[in-house]
Amino acid sequence: MAYALVDQMKAEGSTLRGGVIQGLVMRSNVMMTMPFEDIGTINQTVVRWKTLPGVAFRKINAAYAEGAGSYEQLNETIYPLGHDIDVDKVFVRDSKVILDPRATQAQMVLKSLAYTVNNYFITGDQASDPDGLTGIKKRIANLPAAQTVTPDATTYPNGITVKTNATTQQDFLDLLDNLLYALDEGQADVLYMNSKALLGISSVLRRQALLNQSQDMFGRRVMRYGDGGPLLADIGFLGDQVTQIITNTETYGAATTATSIYAVRYGVGEYLHGIQEYDLDVYDLNELQSGPQFRTRIDWPVGIALWNDRSIARLSGLIF
Repeated sequence: MAYALVDQMKAEGSTLRGGVIQGLVMRSNVMMTMPFEDIGTINQTVVRWKTLPGVAFRKINAAYAEGAGSYEQLNETIYPLGHDIDVDKVFVRDSKVILDPRATQAQMVLKSLAYTVNNYFITGDQASDPDGLTGIKKRIANLPAAQTVTPDATTYPNGITVKTNATTQQDFLDLLDNLLYALDEGQADVLYMNSKALLGISSVLRRQALLNQSQDMFGRRVMRYGDGGPLLADIGFLGDQVTQIITNTETYGAATTATSIYAVRYGVGEYLHGIQEYDLDVYDLNELQSGPQFRTRIDWPVGIALWNDRSIARLSGLIF
């Protein structure tokens, strides 16, 4: 079964789990937009097309040429993500406490969990953390070169400073369209970037009458590239709440202040989507036998599955 977390939130019968899911989707543009599939196991086999069969005209009274396309099978894996929230009984029973200590700790964990998912979705690399999922930055680096879009090497050898003048803005829009057309059928659902890039891009699009604005279900402003175009999404910060996941310190040529935009097309069993062994689980373990602490556990075996190489692409060499 496939669904978005926001749909699960609406149908959730457990107040505790529903509140946790709402907290996650409100803090994570990835979990707000990515569809998930229950796979009931720790691995999923994906099938990707490699080469298409050759099709040709034939002579009258002759036979058609026979041939088959080729494909490859790859395994995508889930990784357990979660946290135990322990609060000492003395705080729980304190009659003069201003904030509910268990609720406060739960909110802090939710924020950290959302930041962790955002970070690993972009930068996850098993070379640095074999227990975590592989993000789209690493995946794109292993895909054909067409999935990485860069400014013209002659005109912009050290990256393009997008808002310099009308020419650089128009050249940037050309690059943005090239990024979209790196995906299947030239369609992206979301463009992920950092806050500085988001503000810079929205400024350029607004001046070209290409910025579409609306509100999401939580009343927050939503920006898109054109009518019905991809969502413009700030991927946010690491858990330190200071360091951006997509930085403005990428090296491009001689520049050290560049950044990137990542385009994603979602689709269960066809493009990119989330996978989980079972639904995000939240439950109260009450007071522990090992000590006078109350424990709440958040448990989510989660991963991502890439079915089509042209589901993801990166535009690098941008300076805002």
